Amino acid sequence: MGDNIAVQALALAAVSQGAALIQQISRFGTWDQDRSEEAPLAILRALRVENPVTAYDVYPDKDLVLGYQTFVDAFSVSGGSETQEMELAKYILAFLGLGTKVFYDSNMLAAIDREFHNLDAVYQAGEDPKDLQDEYVKGLAELYHKLISSSPYGKLMIYGNEEYLKQEKIQQRIRALLLGVVRAVILWRQLGGSRLRLFFKRRKFMDFMADHAQRL
Repeated sequence: MGDNIAVQALALAAVSQGAALIQQISRFGTWDQDRSEEAPLAILRALRVENPVTAYDVYPDKDLVLGYQTFVDAFSVSGGSETQEMELAKYILAFLGLGTKVFYDSNMLAAIDREFHNLDAVYQAGEDPKDLQDEYVKGLAELYHKLISSSPYGKLMIYGNEEYLKQEKIQQRIRALLLGVVRAVILWRQLGGSRLRLFFKRRKFMDFMADHAQRL
């Protein structure tokens, strides 16, 4: 998989889509305000992709429209609620930091791989499970909590409505999405992404994503 703006933008869009969904569920208690489960499914399905040939095998372009637009909104000085955009930008940067630490932790990666395959074994080979089923999401959430949340670098601050954040199902969905976000960051790093690259190429990424979101 090559190092270029298009595929790196794909990975960043996945991280951004996860951030948007986490913000949405934290504030409003739902991750499908538009009555579509495709946005969260795109993040969770990627966890099941093994040995991809291209980045698009992990994240089909058409499934990340929300992510492309979210990145542009988060790092733009105009549009929408400034507070909401700033929060999204903080999430994206925090998630990139967390995922990078996981990426460089070989023991953590091995443990995640082992635990995930134990969880995935309950599904028949080749079957595409309904990843939003409560039990599957619960398993992903438990994996994230057991391995990443409990690590020295795994604590993140999630903002939102306390009424929702204290609910177990909401917590499970947030953790499941965070596991999916970590997967996206790992892809970003595999494709040559870095904090410095994002800093120096942010405008180029924004221009590409803004144009790409309109085309999808």
